[in-house]
Amino acid sequence: MRNLYIGLGVLFLGAGIFWVSGDYPRLGMAALFAGGWSLVQGVRAGRESEGRRLRTEELSTEQARAAEASWQKALADYDRIEKVRRQIHDVDLSRQLTTIQQESACMLDYLEKHPDRVPVARRFIDYYQDRAASLSEEFHELEQTRLETEQVRQVRTRLKETLAAFDEAYAAEFEKVMGPQLMDMEAEMTVMQQHLESEGIADDPSRPQPKKQPAAQAKRPPRQDIPFTFGKGRSGRNKSGQGSYSIVPPAVRGEVVKEKIILSLLAIFLGCIGAHKFYRGKTFAGIMYLVLFWTFLPGFIGFIEGVRYLFMPVDDFYEKYYR
Repeated sequence: MRNLYIGLGVLFLGAGIFWVSGDYPRLGMAALFAGGWSLVQGVRAGRESEGRRLRTEELSTEQARAAEASWQKALADYDRIEKVRRQIHDVDLSRQLTTIQQESACMLDYLEKHPDRVPVARRFIDYYQDRAASLSEEFHELEQTRLETEQVRQVRTRLKETLAAFDEAYAAEFEKVMGPQLMDMEAEMTVMQQHLESEGIADDPSRPQPKKQPAAQAKRPPRQDIPFTFGKGRSGRNKSGQGSYSIVPPAVRGEVVKEKIILSLLAIFLGCIGAHKFYRGKTFAGIMYLVLFWTFLPGFIGFIEGVRYLFMPVDDFYEKYYR
C-alpha cells in the first residue's frame, strides 16, 4: 500500500507540473493536489507499518503471546499519555507528564531489549501506566469543559497531586524489573574485588577518593535524561531548548527526527500545494494554500517554513509539531 501511494503521488505530481505549465492549469492544480495527498498517505502508511515488536524467539509460545500483549498495551498507554501531554493547557501537569514519559520511555526501551522481564513489569504496565493514562485523560476532559467551580478545581488539583508521585512509582518499578541484572552486577564486582585482592591489588588509602555526595543526593541520584520535574524543591526548565537536558524521550528521538525531516521536505518541495499542512492535519490551511497556488505565495511561505523546520532544535519540534 505504501509503494502504491508513493507511485501514484509521483505520477500525479509529474502530470500536474506538465499540465500547469501547459494549457490546463486547473487540471494541473488538481493533479498536484492528488499527488501531494498520495505522498502524504504513503508516508503515513509506512509509519503505521513500522510498529515496535518484541523479539520473543527465546520465550515459549505462551510466554511470547503474553509478553507481546503486555508490550502492545504499554505502547498504547504511552501514546495515550503523550497525546494528552501535547493537548492540555496546564503547564505544571504537562511538565509532570513529560517527566513520567521519560521514565516510561526508558522502561520500554529496557523491556524491548529484555523481553523476558515483561512479566515482572506487569504492575507497571497494568496499573501505574494504565492509571496515569486514565487520570491524564480525565484531567483533559475536565479542562475541556472550562468549568471553574470549586469542586472542579479541587478535583483537578487532586489529579495533579496524584500524578506528581508517579515518576517515583515508575522509578521503583523500573528498579524491580532490573533487580536480577543489578544483583548480577554486584556479584560480578564482588568477585572482581576478591580477585584483585588475591593478586595483591588492594585499595590504597593514599589514593584520591571520589567526593561523597550529600545524603539528599545519594538517596536518589538525579536523572540526566529528565528535563522537567514537578514538586517542591525540584528543578525544571521554563522553555524548551533552554537547559542541559533534552525533553525528547530516548525511545522516540529517532521518530521525532524523521518526522522533522519529512515535514521539512514536504514544506520545501510541496509547500506550494500545502502538502505539509495536509500532513499535519491542517486541512483548512492546506486548502488555502491550494486556492492561492497561482500566486506563488504559498510556495515561498512553504519554503520558509520548511527551512525553519529543518533547522529547528529537536526539542522545540517535539513540543510544537510532533504528531
